[in-house]
Amino acid sequence: MSASGGFTPDSGATPASAATPASTKAQRVLACVLCQHRKIKCDRNTPCSNCVKGNVRCTPSTPAPARKRRRPNQDLQERLARCEELLKSYASAASGETPGGNLTNPSDPAFIGNTAFAEPSAWPPAGKVVVEDGSTRYVDSVVWTSIHDELAEMRKIIDSDEFEDHSTVASEAVTPEDDASDLLLGDYASLSICDTYPEPVHAFRLWQIFLERVNPLVKVIHAPSVQPHIVEAASGTWNVPPNYKPLLFAIFNMGVFSLNDSECRQMLGMSRESALKKFSAGVRAALMEAHFMSTYDLCILQALVLYLVSLQGRRDKHAAWILSGVCVRIAQKMGLHRDGESLNLAPFETEMRRRLWWNLVMHDSALALMSGLSYSVISLHWTTKMPRNLNDAELFPGQTEPIQDREGPTEMGFSLLMCTIWAFIIKWHRDNPGFEAAIIGHDMAAHQSKVGGMADEILAVPSPAGKYNKVVDAFEEELMELRDKYIDPNAGPAHTVAWALPGILMEKMRDTLVPYTERPEYGVEVFTVRDNLFRMGISSLASSGELFDLLESNGFMWHHKLHFQVDLFTALVGQLMHRPTGSLADRAWTGIDIVYRYHQEIYDMTQRQHVTLRAFVIRAWKGRAKALAEQGLPVTVPVCVQELTKTFPGGRIPDSATPSSMKAQSPAAGGMGQDRGVNKWLPTTSGAGAPTLDGLGTGDIAFGGVLDMGPMDWDMFADSMSQEQGGLSSLGYPTIGTNIGNPW
Repeated sequence: MSASGGFTPDSGATPASAATPASTKAQRVLACVLCQHRKIKCDRNTPCSNCVKGNVRCTPSTPAPARKRRRPNQDLQERLARCEELLKSYASAASGETPGGNLTNPSDPAFIGNTAFAEPSAWPPAGKVVVEDGSTRYVDSVVWTSIHDELAEMRKIIDSDEFEDHSTVASEAVTPEDDASDLLLGDYASLSICDTYPEPVHAFRLWQIFLERVNPLVKVIHAPSVQPHIVEAASGTWNVPPNYKPLLFAIFNMGVFSLNDSECRQMLGMSRESALKKFSAGVRAALMEAHFMSTYDLCILQALVLYLVSLQGRRDKHAAWILSGVCVRIAQKMGLHRDGESLNLAPFETEMRRRLWWNLVMHDSALALMSGLSYSVISLHWTTKMPRNLNDAELFPGQTEPIQDREGPTEMGFSLLMCTIWAFIIKWHRDNPGFEAAIIGHDMAAHQSKVGGMADEILAVPSPAGKYNKVVDAFEEELMELRDKYIDPNAGPAHTVAWALPGILMEKMRDTLVPYTERPEYGVEVFTVRDNLFRMGISSLASSGELFDLLESNGFMWHHKLHFQVDLFTALVGQLMHRPTGSLADRAWTGIDIVYRYHQEIYDMTQRQHVTLRAFVIRAWKGRAKALAEQGLPVTVPVCVQELTKTFPGGRIPDSATPSSMKAQSPAAGGMGQDRGVNKWLPTTSGAGAPTLDGLGTGDIAFGGVLDMGPMDWDMFADSMSQEQGGLSSLGYPTIGTNIGNPW
């Protein structure tokens, strides 16, 4: 046959046989429609026997369309693959290897990015605020920033898909048992929060006290937003959102904290200590209910900050700093260290985040100083701008228009002043690490040997004035410009205090820059670094009266007491056991009387540290009285010694060795030698009569840790002074016994 396409045996197969076996396989015969409906057995003939018997039409069944086999979600698979690629690339980068070899060149950008201390240009990193499951958190990890959007989209796919087993999407909520709150605040499961509710009338009164005494200095809340919840709580129902409940208790607690005992008894009918215990328990219980360690909410963080402020001066200062670190970590988790504008947040939220972050920076830095550190370690990397000069009434939730500073004085005046001061301190410490040692005249590099365990032979270093005066001049200009722009001494108590602070601070800084070898006491009572430190402490004590009066008359004395350090005050008093007479001793006893006058709590002998302080005061006074009597000088018993004598059994000092020539000092005089009706730091209509005080300018009274001195090893506690602890903790000025430590 021709090869024109006809079939031959060698062709191997016919076109039909070339088809797939499935096409030639006999189709399965299904039961007819009637048999299927009646659910009886069908013989699958056409027609079937059942239909023949019933004399009905037999209709064959048609097979159901083949179910489309579910393919794995292609989008999900692609995103998973993308995440795997990102993780692999990050793992390769973390290994420190590149195709060119190891990263050993410090100039290599990749090397800089993988070091612990990157260049400033490498910061800030990319980051974002994530709102998820009712909490706000911040991520700036390279991995999480890269894959978060991918993971979020994957979660949406899973949530929207019709899985038969919906339990595959596990809840990420943290149970109360998993919450770490009890590690910090204790177990308060047995405490009923209802037992800590204030009476309705008390709630309003404490809110008013908070607005008058606390809010002007600690600007962390938006009063118009909080007040409706105060009204709701005062109605007796306490039907407030869970995140506001801790904040309300913290406000009531701070209101009590700003009262003295007599005010508290008159207002609440209970002692200040009892009221603090009650409302502190309410704060803790509310924080526990809110699971503050796993719920990242601005109101909860505000409550925690206010609660920690109320602990200052009442609890261990080191523990307070550690607890402050919890606040800082929560704030960083929420991204408060990044400015809200860069994160595209709403203007209102941006402003409230700024206020809270800056208060945290100042608060934590002050606690770091109190704990013996030079300054806060959180101050290294953050971009949050200073708050705006605005009244609360000019802010409201849902604001969309950009916010601009208001001209003239506002509620933020005091806070802006403190933010400016702390910004300078942080930069000062970073740029001038040797300033403290230079100021006190301690050239640590040149004096490694000690004589008799004590650095008695200390050579004076060159005056730091030439190096630092220009910086101080620029800072003074900035402060005064801010004061003239935003502060009005007639705009309220907070502005009255804020007006006085720049002058006080600058005089103290100028005084600090004068070498101790150029002072009148040098060669007479000041010979060594230790002598100079004692002189600086005395200067702060003896000149505190005016500032204490200013704070007390404006309702802000509570602010000073936040960081009163009994141990440092005790150390200063202990020095007087070895310095019974002299001009420094005279000024010291004046200052001690001032401290006891404004810190009535240290007369409480139920506290061990107060008993120790009393022992040092009495012993130092006995030595002074004896020395004065031997010199034939009049001996006037200080008011504090008279009052401390009453705390002994029988109202007398055991083994008294006081000379018969002693006479009691009038409490009215107080040993101050000051006209309490005039304050030279405030503007007056007449310049006549303004008192001048030797060494005035303690700044520390109202500046908190700005002019704080770290703990020192005085010779009453040890035979030598540690070089590492001998420096000043901030701008080089001591505030032994008088520092407030609270920066805002």
